[in-house]
Amino acid sequence: MTKNSGLSKIELLMSLMALALIVGFIVRILGKQQTLVINSISNIEITNVIQKMRALLSNPESCKATFENRSVVTEKGEVQFLYKTVSIPGRDEVEDLEKFPIYEYENIFLGDHKLMIHGYSISPDASSQGRIVNLNVFFKKGLRAKKLTNRKIKIYVSTTGNGTERLIKNCQINHKGRSFSDWSYDPEMQSIFSEKGPLGIKTNEGIVKLTVKNSLRVGNAPDLACDASTEGSIRYNDFKNRLEFCNGENDWSSVDD
Repeated sequence: MTKNSGLSKIELLMSLMALALIVGFIVRILGKQQTLVINSISNIEITNVIQKMRALLSNPESCKATFENRSVVTEKGEVQFLYKTVSIPGRDEVEDLEKFPIYEYENIFLGDHKLMIHGYSISPDASSQGRIVNLNVFFKKGLRAKKLTNRKIKIYVSTTGNGTERLIKNCQINHKGRSFSDWSYDPEMQSIFSEKGPLGIKTNEGIVKLTVKNSLRVGNAPDLACDASTEGSIRYNDFKNRLEFCNGENDWSSVDD
């Protein structure tokens, strides 16, 4: 009787230990699952923050106002402000630049899982030979590990100066082919080209505004065909001594008609 009672106590103890191991295993799995969920949600929130910052800098004028005269070689400084484009109330077609204090969002929880922005900095991209700088955004995730997560926004730039004195002159977020016509920012050409643009060259993306001070010369183009691909083009007709535009239907018409 005593022997059976002893075995029962041992069996009970072993059963409790096995149950504790199973419970511990389940808790560990649930903990890992929770960490994965928090990490995934944090990554989504980080992506949203980066997209909002890219949107703020999407106008080249905003980009220029934020990074102009910063070095593409030695710059590793903090960034505290971005400039965003805003519409002037009552003047729908007129825009202005507004200083946006991004540093105010540092160390403030974002979302529901204690994600926070730890800071911003700008650094040169070593492989780009001075054509790219990185806007670095550092995040702390709401996890036990305190390791910072870094996301980079590539800034495509044109520069002035030489060597370690290369400074950002103009910049933009989106880059397709050659983003900038370098000659249009040559100091010797400043009396002709304004940096305020925008000036589109060989682009079909949306409506491009061209502002010219004093006068604009349109040359003769007798061989330029008028069709759907050249609709809206203008030319000067030397033979008829008039300014013409293409209506997209194989017909050059006088702008005075």
